[in-house]
Amino acid sequence: MKFKHLLAFPGGGIRGCVTAVYVNRLIESGSLNLDNVYSFSGTSTGAILAAALSVGKNPQEILDIYSEMSKEIFKPRMFFPKWAARTIFSVPYSTDRLLGVLKNAFGDIKLGEARNLVIVAWNLDGRYIDRGAASPLFLHSHKTYLPFDTELQETMPLYLAVASSCAAPSYFDPIHFKSRTKSVYLADGGIVSNLSIASNVQVCASSNYDRRINLDSLVALVLGNGSRFFFQAGPTGGWKTPRMLETLIGSIASANQISDNNMMEVLLMERYHIFDPSLPFQAELDDITKIGELIRWANTVDLDPVRSWMRGFFV
Repeated sequence: MKFKHLLAFPGGGIRGCVTAVYVNRLIESGSLNLDNVYSFSGTSTGAILAAALSVGKNPQEILDIYSEMSKEIFKPRMFFPKWAARTIFSVPYSTDRLLGVLKNAFGDIKLGEARNLVIVAWNLDGRYIDRGAASPLFLHSHKTYLPFDTELQETMPLYLAVASSCAAPSYFDPIHFKSRTKSVYLADGGIVSNLSIASNVQVCASSNYDRRINLDSLVALVLGNGSRFFFQAGPTGGWKTPRMLETLIGSIASANQISDNNMMEVLLMERYHIFDPSLPFQAELDDITKIGELIRWANTVDLDPVRSWMRGFFV
């Protein structure tokens, strides 16, 4: 049987550079051929990597610019410390700066021009897409029978789709996009599916899309960034601090990640693999001082376990 390969990347802020290192090392060793990937997916920082690969960017190039992108995205507002910026501006980082960095990376490419890409976002105002409540919204480039999906593919810039998934509450304002017929306010996809793999499978196997794939034909690989259990501790200073919101959101994202992982283990069994060694040190998702240390650590991680699995299914 010829498998359809799905490649997914979770969220994790600056820790996404770890995933970029894994991808680059697997390609250089001949274990991963991006031309054989049927569908890419990502959430938050994972959406940056998934989108970049889906439009043909070199993973080494992505890694080279990752540090500069992160430093600009998480640049303090007018030299205010994070807590002061959150108090004054409600969010500590500039959403316009996030949009500017991603627009510089992806230019005028439209969402529909990417190759089989799934980006996970959270729609804050469901009435605009006839669901009546806040709900998940998959921003994807798969051919679809759904009119609003087609409209998004034709009108939404790719950088805006990526930014939507990156707009974590308590870090950035929601992203507003007005299509030809509707308007949406979008936020962090980690609230929905931080792993993004369940969303990828759902799109590929759904009858709403042009090429429905049988589950038996799907093989899924998740390359993580060491942050699966990062949000277990309560916020520093107690639960009545500004850190409470981001800790709660992180806990939700972590719970969804574990749930998606369990679901994939049941649905795909041995045709699903998550490679996500735990970080040996603490790295906040916006701590740009840790980028160099993260890259050095990722280059020392033993990739033999994932290579061994890939030889059986991801060839």
